[in-house]
Amino acid sequence: MGSSYAATLTPKQAFENSDNIRKLVKSKGQDYPVTVVTKLLSDSLQFVKHKLQPSQMVAFANMFVSGNPTLTIDEIVLILTKGINGEYGKTYGDFDYMVLTDWRNKYEAGERANYLEEKHQNHEIDSERQSSSGNSLGETIKNQVNKALRK
Repeated sequence: MGSSYAATLTPKQAFENSDNIRKLVKSKGQDYPVTVVTKLLSDSLQFVKHKLQPSQMVAFANMFVSGNPTLTIDEIVLILTKGINGEYGKTYGDFDYMVLTDWRNKYEAGERANYLEEKHQNHEIDSERQSSSGNSLGETIKNQVNKALRK
């Protein structure tokens, strides 16, 4: 968690640069994202007070993966990094599942919501530009497909 990658990760990068949990489960099975999230929790929890045993971390990870299929692994890194650094408020007492879900809720209501809103607004602006340039619906769709294929 103390890596320079985690320190410079933005919500946009976290959302766009890694697969979400649902895709990972489909491509690599349920155990893969659970293992990754367990490792992330284990690495993160060295910085906070907790009484979790390794088997409890696996159970946490399994519940978190099952309940958050649209989050990406990088978003989880971001949530844990910001949470550990106190950006979602101070953690009083022991770290538990409710603390983790609280951090996730704050991330989703804050950074993720802002990023998705901005992305949506940019898409609307692009659509308006295409419409005003006289493109037919077929040309607009063709342009969007070509744009997506270039990514």
